[in-house]
Amino acid sequence: PCPVVATIHDLYPYEYPENFGRFQAFFNRRLLQQCIEQSDGLTCVSQTTLARFNFFFPLLPASKKLTAIYNIIDFDEVKPQPPDLFARSPNSPFLLNVAQHRKNKNLDLLIDAYANLLTTHQIDPDIDLVIVGSQGPETTNLTRQIHTLNLANKVHLLAAIDDRQLCWLYQHCLAFIIPSAIEGFCLPLAEAIHLSCKVVCTDLPIFREIGSSTCNYFDLHTEPLQNLAAAIVQVIAQPPPDLDRQPSQFSKHLIADRYLQFYADIKLIDNRSRDRG
Repeated sequence: PCPVVATIHDLYPYEYPENFGRFQAFFNRRLLQQCIEQSDGLTCVSQTTLARFNFFFPLLPASKKLTAIYNIIDFDEVKPQPPDLFARSPNSPFLLNVAQHRKNKNLDLLIDAYANLLTTHQIDPDIDLVIVGSQGPETTNLTRQIHTLNLANKVHLLAAIDDRQLCWLYQHCLAFIIPSAIEGFCLPLAEAIHLSCKVVCTDLPIFREIGSSTCNYFDLHTEPLQNLAAAIVQVIAQPPPDLDRQPSQFSKHLIADRYLQFYADIKLIDNRSRDRG
């Protein structure tokens, strides 16, 4: 008897079916369609996702309310703490990525670029690569790649860390690297910017929307390995970023107000529908 609101985080079943496989992607699409059909209101996590949603679902009924509301960034009550990996050597330099092990994250490209920088002596050999994220379809391939490149002691796959450890990693990394092929929002990028990381990321509309001029963008379509490697070298050499560039548009108070207003609008529409009934 009450309205239902769904949040659309991405359109991967349509835009990047490789994440699921052809058979699974079909069922993911059908579930998404069912979700949309049975929801009274829909929120997308970015303007980019909203635009892509309108592209794939142009015939959405006018009665179904639709808007874009960002995810929140909230580290206000978090006290940073180093993960076990850095407990004995908190000053060790490292590059950071935060992403689940999925095809669209391009973690294999990141590892290849990092290996290239080490073998060509373009970065300090003491710099490690830390990838934080839960296991996924690409975990086996990534593990094999790391061992093939003899990087088992240099590339660290971390999972199940808490916000204190994640906050510490953002604050102490030399740079945050996110080479994704596609994203719906990318919370880690917004978090990295909020915590004043130097950032290298793919030149995607969603990353431009979140990062604006604060990020170092690279082209994924032509010579991606060389472009990513060059961008990493460039960002490491840059001075520390401005500590006052935190993205207020992701504050929990602002986002909460927007959701409350959206829920109120949905409830108003629902009451009017019942009155007509």
